[in-house]
Amino acid sequence: MRLLITAFDAFGNEKENISEIVLLSLNDKIHNIELVKHTIKTIFNEDNIKTLINNIKPDYLIMLGEAQNRKTISLEKVAINYVNARIPDNNNFSLKDQLIINNAPLAYFTPFDLQKIKSSIDNQLIEISYTAGTFVCNYTYYIALNHIETSNFKTKGLFIHLPKFGIEKENLVTFVTNIIKNLDN
Repeated sequence: MRLLITAFDAFGNEKENISEIVLLSLNDKIHNIELVKHTIKTIFNEDNIKTLINNIKPDYLIMLGEAQNRKTISLEKVAINYVNARIPDNNNFSLKDQLIINNAPLAYFTPFDLQKIKSSIDNQLIEISYTAGTFVCNYTYYIALNHIETSNFKTKGLFIHLPKFGIEKENLVTFVTNIIKNLDN
């Protein structure tokens, strides 16, 4: 099995992104799953994730992102077809109050059983979230799930938001590793 796992580079005035730090700390293989790790630029560019999916053809896709104001790890249930950036991306470009893709579904839901994943890890620091926000995280999640659907890939996709503060990096790596171990449970 092959897992494409992505994270974002630092954005805004930040010097680092916890999602990239965790990504680079993960083992290259977890159980029988080969990890293909890639850092994505924090920009509104649909080709980033589409090209990776096309080239790698993964069984699984996990996208990691940083949630500056959250205190728990968030398994994102839904990607919405809407963007409203509060700050510009790293190219100083901003999308405001608009659909990501015209004439496309309003939302896509992850095919993973998030309750089952959460229960198998049994930790109070993991929650199921119903909003990936309206910035580049949700944008990339929506583009990925739309591309998987419209290209008839069998890839199962999930976005995970990691808190910037409150959980040590080593614990975040352990949590993400355990989530990967439980993808097929």
